[in-house]
Amino acid sequence: DGFDCDPYVALRTVYMKTVAEGRTITWHWSESNLENDEKFDTQWQNPSIPEVDINYKSIYEESLQKATALHESAGTRDFEEFIKEDVDPISPLGITFEDWYNNAKTIDGISDEDAVDISKTATPYLNENLKEKDK
Repeated sequence: DGFDCDPYVALRTVYMKTVAEGRTITWHWSESNLENDEKFDTQWQNPSIPEVDINYKSIYEESLQKATALHESAGTRDFEEFIKEDVDPISPLGITFEDWYNNAKTIDGISDEDAVDISKTATPYLNENLKEKDK
């Protein structure tokens, strides 16, 4: 509701970012995060921000320090360890959208009556893409 999109679209997006495309959501901050941010600033914004106005190295170093301090103070676990121990057993890479969705409903305590109906969606298409990736 917060992004004014169909709930199925939101669910499918989370599935794509956590299973179908691999584990593309992470809490690690890296140089590639900065590069993506820089691309957004210099290529995708309208009007773009001139490169001469931005010291990306300084921004990266400061952001990395803040992110590291935040994770340390919060006691955040290592991302790869968390995925291996807590996520892979219940939502392994390769799981179908339907199985992923049923697991999510169970975890969140959502009944079938209260859940989004996915029976008339493009889930076979999602599962075909997933099978092709395994080849």
